[in-house]
Amino acid sequence: MVPRGRLEAILHSRASRGSLEASRPQTCSDPTRTIPQVSLQWYSLRMSGTESMRVGDRGRVVLPAGIRERRNWSEGTTLIAIETDRGVILTARDELERIVREQLAGTDVVAALLEERRAASLREDDA
Repeated sequence: MVPRGRLEAILHSRASRGSLEASRPQTCSDPTRTIPQVSLQWYSLRMSGTESMRVGDRGRVVLPAGIRERRNWSEGTTLIAIETDRGVILTARDELERIVREQLAGTDVVAALLEERRAASLREDDA
């Protein structure tokens, strides 16, 4: 938990940068404490790509138009769902290929696979 003074400093600094809208603090029943009045503008700034969807009766999910427009996904775009421990990642196939290529750049995948197979073969020979 953030100490009261530190929380007020964070809210004040964010409000001065325009990331939060703050007004005068409001007093509560405890005269030694104040409650800053903060709007939820931060939510729309940080979570602008968050949309709510429902799974239909046949397991279908309709992607909101905003997401499709921002991602440039048109009808017929192939999407890939990647299940992780923390949730599901949804991306277009061409985006996934680009990400994998970037992560493997400078890596000789074939040489690494051959080295791994040779090491496994040596372990089997020794056993």
